[in-house]
Amino acid sequence: MKFGGSTLGEDGAYIDKIIERINEKIEAQNKVVAVFSAPLIRYRDKLSSMTDVAIHIGKNYAQSNPIEIDVLREVYENIASNNLSQEHCVKQSVSRISKKIF
Repeated sequence: MKFGGSTLGEDGAYIDKIIERINEKIEAQNKVVAVFSAPLIRYRDKLSSMTDVAIHIGKNYAQSNPIEIDVLREVYENIASNNLSQEHCVKQSVSRISKKIF
């Protein structure tokens, strides 16, 4: 099963529905491989593919015209905060910080 773009919704808004579909398959004794690609994001007041936004940002950097890239990180932080328990988010943050320190 592959999920991305409009299936995920803006900023991953439909992830809970996708998880329900995956759980239904598992409960029906199906083996599941789920692939999640980039969600849709609001960028410059327009709903866009996150992949297209990343390409746009990359092209700007290639032309020595750096632009804001936080939108690429923020969408996944928002998805995590909306779909993972607070305890899990804290553990992941500590893990990332530990890797940077050591």
